[in-house]
Amino acid sequence: MIIKNITILFLFIFSSITAQEIHPVDQKVLDYPKSFSSIDKLVEKIQSDFKTDYDKARAIYVWIANSVTYDMKLAQNPTTDVIKYESKEQFDKKVEELKQKRINQAFRSRKGVCQHFTELYHEIAERVGLKVQSISGFGRVSPVQIGVSSKPLNHTWNAVFAENRWILLDATWGSGFAESGTSKFSKRYSDFYFDTPEQIFFMKHFPEDGKWLDKTLNRDWFENLPLHYFPFPEKGIELLDNKGVLQAVDGQKLSFRLKNLTQIESILFEGKPNQRIPFNHKILEDNVVEFEIIYKKQFGRYITIYLENVTFATFKVLPNKK
Repeated sequence: MIIKNITILFLFIFSSITAQEIHPVDQKVLDYPKSFSSIDKLVEKIQSDFKTDYDKARAIYVWIANSVTYDMKLAQNPTTDVIKYESKEQFDKKVEELKQKRINQAFRSRKGVCQHFTELYHEIAERVGLKVQSISGFGRVSPVQIGVSSKPLNHTWNAVFAENRWILLDATWGSGFAESGTSKFSKRYSDFYFDTPEQIFFMKHFPEDGKWLDKTLNRDWFENLPLHYFPFPEKGIELLDNKGVLQAVDGQKLSFRLKNLTQIESILFEGKPNQRIPFNHKILEDNVVEFEIIYKKQFGRYITIYLENVTFATFKVLPNKK
């Protein structure tokens, strides 16, 4: 089917980033000049500085995530390119011209939405000689998405082949995050979304066709997860309860289990903004801690867990129909 309209995809990013040790590839790329006269000049620099496909793939991610800023104005007021054509060949040519225009614009302006990040990564990776994919799908970024069918498409990301495997990456989310409830973008690099483990990556990303390599992903599982923020990947803290929609009436007990949590004092449960929820806890086997709260309607529809004052996970609460 020939599509007549090309719509720029966009995504608001809500994420928490923690300080980490600087990877050697990152350090080298961070010392690059603030600007290059052309994409080819950047490609030449990456080719001369890095020898392995993995390091080249990471270098491109690092450069884009640090150099390109998410365009909040464009995200809030997306544009649509209408293509007039008389043949499929003419259509394909105009689509390619528009894509190259977006890539060059993002490279020059250092601004864009997820489509620009994805297409720019794809372009540079191909010029460096890497095998790369651009993937369209759904991104989970807001509590309102918990338990809700994922449509329409709202995000794009990449996969690149290195070390004899496909590596998942999202340079958009690695570039920073949009502050909740505002139109402000906080530029803050993170390497978390480069070579992210599949089981974590697909908790917040779902491909349009529901497939990744030879796997068919579970859309129902994806849509009904809690909203994970992954603030402490290096600490291995794990939420064991992955049912994002909870049913409760006033006065009902709800429990949550976390593994590898080292400091009980660092945890906080919140309902509506700034509304703390009292809890009890008990230590179970295998380094698991179970927390119990008493749900009250005044808490609202969402319960969020914070660790060290950083957002960890959010659940949606619906009235129990019993």
